[in-house]
Amino acid sequence: MTAADFYIGRGPSAVWVGSLSHNAGPEIVHWTPAGCEVLGAVTARDYARGLDTLLSLPSDERRNWAHRVADGWPWCWQDSSLTGWCYAFDAGRVWISYFGRAWFPCPTTDQLESGAVLDRVRRSSATGPHPAFPALGRAPGCAEHHSIGTAEPHVVGFWELLGLMAHAARETGDLDVAFETTEESTRLFSGDEPESLLGAVLLRLGVPAAGVHASELNTEPPSYVFPRFGFQLTAKASQLADDFQIWEAHGEPVADLLADFEQSANPYDPDPDADALTAPSPPHW
Repeated sequence: MTAADFYIGRGPSAVWVGSLSHNAGPEIVHWTPAGCEVLGAVTARDYARGLDTLLSLPSDERRNWAHRVADGWPWCWQDSSLTGWCYAFDAGRVWISYFGRAWFPCPTTDQLESGAVLDRVRRSSATGPHPAFPALGRAPGCAEHHSIGTAEPHVVGFWELLGLMAHAARETGDLDVAFETTEESTRLFSGDEPESLLGAVLLRLGVPAAGVHASELNTEPPSYVFPRFGFQLTAKASQLADDFQIWEAHGEPVADLLADFEQSANPYDPDPDADALTAPSPPHW
């Protein structure tokens, strides 16, 4: 479910030219002819033409899959530093940035198919410099998340939260293992880095680790923390958040937990088909 933003140029003066909400990692984008044209572009004209075609492809039955400039900035974070992947055409080639970190030249098709190069990009990005992105504001309807006590919180339903969790999990690049936690550890953050998947979700939504620490909320249940930063979880979303943190602390693989749910997230209708919801079986300890 990885999202992506596309730019002409890099740095604060770069021009945002569109976004994808799902399936937007380089290893997926390059499978379409339009994606190949975007990633292999050697002129801005080729890049723009390929992107226009890419954004016009069928939405694969997902809502709001493509976002054009005319639609407005689609995210509840202010710039691309919290978006899974960024693509930019600059200096005669395409560059990629993983989770708002260092820019790397886009790998070739053969390199993308092997997967090893992207793994190195993910690991290298963790310690590389963080580039600047143009500030584009927040999408209409997003709450101001950094202040505690938001008057009109954004309501997050079960499926929206599940989608945010899946998105954050896939961006760790390692779904086969749980976060490094113990049965006694239920912290959201360790320093500035997420120590749980819910911490990664908060970070994606624009809630800084420093804000959680300063508010002395780092060891509180997620169902208590989210509303303090402008996100009102529904009852089912609250239960999911708290239960997931417990399962995660006992070393349950993230992919196994997420796989227990088959329905896609629907951010426009909190808890759709509520009568059909079933939580995954708790792990056997």
